[in-house]
Amino acid sequence: MDWSRVKDKNIYIDVNISKMNEIGARIIGGKEADPNSVPYMAAVLVNGNVFCGGSLITRSWVLTAAHCTEEGSYARIILGAHRPLQIESTQITVTSNNIINHPRWDSTRLIHDIALIKLPSQVPDSSIIHPIPIAPANSGSFAGVTGLLTGWGYTSDQTPGLSETLQQVYLQFISVEECREYAGILAHETNICTSGFNGNQNVGSCFGDSGSPIVADGVQVGVVSFGSRQCALGSITSYARVSSYADWIESYTQS
Repeated sequence: MDWSRVKDKNIYIDVNISKMNEIGARIIGGKEADPNSVPYMAAVLVNGNVFCGGSLITRSWVLTAAHCTEEGSYARIILGAHRPLQIESTQITVTSNNIINHPRWDSTRLIHDIALIKLPSQVPDSSIIHPIPIAPANSGSFAGVTGLLTGWGYTSDQTPGLSETLQQVYLQFISVEECREYAGILAHETNICTSGFNGNQNVGSCFGDSGSPIVADGVQVGVVSFGSRQCALGSITSYARVSSYADWIESYTQS
């Protein structure tokens, strides 16, 4: 595999940075995850050259972002990885050409940015590779709740490129109204946002790849969709709100 050809597919927007200090410090911290401590985490390589994150939500299905897979004819899924650019004994790699983008995905409005990938067969269940439940349709807003975001994305503006190791960061969800102060009309009810500003340092939105999961209270709450263009300035990361799509997801995963 020629990893030099691989690129991310992150979406960035210009945000209202004048509102930034009103949120204040909301994150706990960012660091390298302990190896194989996030058993649902998936690396998703689309068409051999687009890298995104994803999550194993059943033994046969991976959840990711539609903007990652919208032009995809196949996806290579790496499970059980800490260093996905290397071969590790814990890894399982499968290839799927069964990609299902949400039918209402809108790349202009950045809405319904969610997709499913069906694996060719069930993967073995273990402590290293294990699905994460999705947030049910009747979930609340999660505003004020802390979630765990994981991914292999940029660790700063100064060091663009994939992180060699899985990164993690704790972030606090904010309300849709608060998110609209930054993202304006792009903050939809079917999205959920976190703050990534902590004093003079952002350790949030740069860590997560597009498609990566954010988890709270033992369920997946969001799928990374877009964030601030100026990563080092902090601000928000926006996710597809998983509970808004629970019925759509389960129409495939439970059929």
